[in-house]
Amino acid sequence: MASSRPAQWCAAILWMCGEQGIAFLPFFATVGGGRPDAVATQDDAVTEIASAHGATPFKYTRTSTHV
Repeated sequence: MASSRPAQWCAAILWMCGEQGIAFLPFFATVGGGRPDAVATQDDAVTEIASAHGATPFKYTRTSTHV
């Protein structure tokens, strides 16, 4: 039987980040396009929505207020 400790740990970190208004991006690095390890893919729909609101695509790639 697998331990639930990692899930409990992640839930606790997620909650703490939410309380502090800090973005929680597990296992995903957001890096600038100028870096060699930057993600090279981009979603045109997200870019269009972000541009319509005067924002960057990164602002809209989240699943809740702090993720």
